[in-house]
Amino acid sequence: MGKKPKQAALDGRSEIGLAAITITMVDVVVYLPVAFVSGTIGQFFRSYGLTIVAATLFSLMISFTLTPMLASQWLKSEDESKGPAAPRRGLAVSSISFFLPISFLWNGFTRAWEAGFDLLSRGYARLIRGVLHNFWTQALVLLIASVAMAAGIYLVVGGVVGTEFMPQEDDGQFSVNVTMPPGTNLASTDAAVRQIEGIIRANVPETALMLTSAGGRGGGFGGGATNSGSIDVYLIDKNDRQRTIVQITDQLRPKLSVVPDARTSVSLSSAISFGGGFGGAGAITVQFLGPIWLR
Repeated sequence: MGKKPKQAALDGRSEIGLAAITITMVDVVVYLPVAFVSGTIGQFFRSYGLTIVAATLFSLMISFTLTPMLASQWLKSEDESKGPAAPRRGLAVSSISFFLPISFLWNGFTRAWEAGFDLLSRGYARLIRGVLHNFWTQALVLLIASVAMAAGIYLVVGGVVGTEFMPQEDDGQFSVNVTMPPGTNLASTDAAVRQIEGIIRANVPETALMLTSAGGRGGGFGGGATNSGSIDVYLIDKNDRQRTIVQITDQLRPKLSVVPDARTSVSLSSAISFGGGFGGAGAITVQFLGPIWLR
């Protein structure tokens, strides 16, 4: 626009100042509350939220201080006299000859890029003018946005798009919890658990060992309920098998429904462990280890 570099830097900073402050505050009000969330989510995202807020605020400060200052010093006016150019010789001529094709390609790319950006800018301006033309065009855009937002909420809440808190890791371990009808004696529970062991051995050849508890309380080792039990299954290394642990458990679940009166559930070990294993739920876990044979 023909302005001096210093004045152009000040005017440019003032022109985008409100937009820069607005978008920065949007990031701050979104990520700052994340830093103060309590519980497990807070432990995971506190440092993330504070990092984003600090980086965004620093970028705002830089855009109002360092960037305009450097622009005012580095940019030159178009009408600034450059004086006679020094004659080029030797290495300078060779360098120009070498970089001339690269410069030609780069200049062509930048011209095409600027032309495309100008085309996009003009199209966007026409779109905005059309949207803000009158009340009915504004209402139509609002309706389209509302439908799009409702569709997005439905895709997530309605189960069309799956969600999970943490991705499942293939650590080669899963557990089968068994619950019999109330009042079932220990012998009947043990027979059902042994039948489930046979199903696992027949359908999961990748099994390395199983640790079974009959008479526990759905996955624990110290409960007194005679109508529940659990089987902890440990697989061979994932590099030595064809199926992932998710594929194995998905194919195993329907086969466990043949056990009479038994209600079974197959669960994978979580990537977030608060108890130290399948059965541990406390702060202290005592383990007695010895020879283990696969029955």
